[in-house]
Amino acid sequence: MNISYEQSLIDYMQKKNYSAIVVEQIDSIGCCADTSELLLRFVNEKGADKLRDQAIRQLDAPFGELFVMIRGLDYDDEITFGLRNFLGLKDITVKGIRHWQL
Repeated sequence: MNISYEQSLIDYMQKKNYSAIVVEQIDSIGCCADTSELLLRFVNEKGADKLRDQAIRQLDAPFGELFVMIRGLDYDDEITFGLRNFLGLKDITVKGIRHWQL
């Protein structure tokens, strides 16, 4: 498995002093919502120290650390993380990781 980060993501992480990316799951709540989505977030070194022992999987990343906190994901041979800007908010994007499906 080859993991790559877009340069804009690396630059942003260095600028904001983030040392890791965390992959988690978020579940919607409601009567008609039965889907889950991946939640990707940044953490600093202090936050990374707390997550090292809790992570299900730690993947080799081109910058910092990458913690996977949930089971049941499908991984492609190529995984790419990027950075998206929406109305001034930064959002991590990923291609090559998804929930396991039948």
